[in-house]
Amino acid sequence: MIAKDKADSKQISLIRLHLSQIAEEFQRGDYSNPENIHDATMPGLTALKAARIGKINALFC
Repeated sequence: MIAKDKADSKQISLIRLHLSQIAEEFQRGDYSNPENIHDATMPGLTALKAARIGKINALFC
């Protein structure tokens, strides 16, 4: 996700909130959001589901 205007603090806050929610879901092993949005054939989804909870790390810059 990218904010088109780097001065748009509201949009940036919403993006950060969304990413933190996704990170929390992933930590619980819940991949339903990306599967619902991108379909069950989303690249990498099979690997995510096969990973043990707590073994997936993400780096957000």
